[in-house]
Amino acid sequence: ATEDGLNKYDGVRFTVYKNFPNDSTSIKNNYVRSLFEDSDGRFWIGCINGLHLYNRTTDNFMEIKLYNDTLPITPHITSIIESDNHEIWITTSGEGVIRIKPNDKTCHTDATLSSRLSSIHLTCVFQDSKGIFWIASENQGLNMYNPQTDEVFLFKTPHIGSDQISAICEDNSGNLFIGTLTNGLYKLNSQTQTFENVPYIGKTVLFVKSLLFDKTNNRLLVGTDGQGMKVFNEKKQCLEDIQISSTPFDLSRMKVHAICQDKSGNIWMGLFQKGVFLAPESPNNFDYWGFKSYSKNVIGSGCIMSLIKEANGILWIGTDNDGIYKMDNKGNTQHFSPSGHPNSVPNTVLSMIEDDAGNIWLGSYLKGLACLNKTTGYCTYYNSHIQLSDDHTARNKIFSLAKDKQNKLWIGTNGAGVYVFDLHEK
Repeated sequence: ATEDGLNKYDGVRFTVYKNFPNDSTSIKNNYVRSLFEDSDGRFWIGCINGLHLYNRTTDNFMEIKLYNDTLPITPHITSIIESDNHEIWITTSGEGVIRIKPNDKTCHTDATLSSRLSSIHLTCVFQDSKGIFWIASENQGLNMYNPQTDEVFLFKTPHIGSDQISAICEDNSGNLFIGTLTNGLYKLNSQTQTFENVPYIGKTVLFVKSLLFDKTNNRLLVGTDGQGMKVFNEKKQCLEDIQISSTPFDLSRMKVHAICQDKSGNIWMGLFQKGVFLAPESPNNFDYWGFKSYSKNVIGSGCIMSLIKEANGILWIGTDNDGIYKMDNKGNTQHFSPSGHPNSVPNTVLSMIEDDAGNIWLGSYLKGLACLNKTTGYCTYYNSHIQLSDDHTARNKIFSLAKDKQNKLWIGTNGAGVYVFDLHEK
């Protein structure tokens, strides 16, 4: 759901649905606020001026007519849920609560309940495991409705940290959490029936926008408006920054306006003005280091041409036109960049190998064969030892290096054959 149409992803491609004024089967507005699939597989779409059901067979939409008493209305739909008795509960901004029972022929606002709430401008509704409905208002606090006793109770400041309620969620232990737009996350103390602030280790006030309980990993995820996503540490009873590696941007500054978990346990995040971000449940066995990673952009943007790893875990990375990078097993890097110095590393390192003495040998694109000083990054060139010329000929383009059991170095060139260099005689 976006401010510019509805998007459907089938695992391969996106399909975009938009409003067409002369097509009654298109969505009524491009500003889509809420989506929900009920237990019968019906897919509900809430726009800023009405409600739709998606027809999977015809791949189009049917508008659901809504009424306040007998007056037709086109309300701003803010959230949609299904209750434990299979009623569809809808919150609106300006028309209160709409309840649609399974056999209803027409759909009306619940005027009686709406009139008892703190406001008819609502943001979301949630039914907890005890059957209690929690109905959040835009700026008039949180309403608790007990359908068994027909009682309504209001939580407002100072009994809750903010009257601007943005999200409601429950964990697998029945703990209720409330997100506020101006004062962070709150947890309901079931014994005292009061909401207690959940501290954030960053010691700044969080602007909570969305909540999701991750059933696969038994954790509460908290999306904020400009402070990324946080996770609730149950043991410490506090919020912590969540670590997601290899992201192409700084996730800690993102506006996470929506969080969803699919049937495979993958977490999807709706990022305001950035699109959709997928955090797979099964992490990729490969991690990405490079210029497309915000947190691990430590090896420049040049192509990787060669790699070699020493027994002590040090990784040497030869690049195209950016010299050599040295990286330890914690990701700390040292860059040996090419320069005009005669002992500078080559611009482009096509091949690398380690000899029996632990020396690193480099095969370059234009500068021939070199032995690398692993501390200073200086290179000693051995072109004259193996009759390689100093001009930019095919013999100076070393594409491959290999070492045999006699500690002889075999040198493969691009167009000038193979050379053998006895390392004992260097």
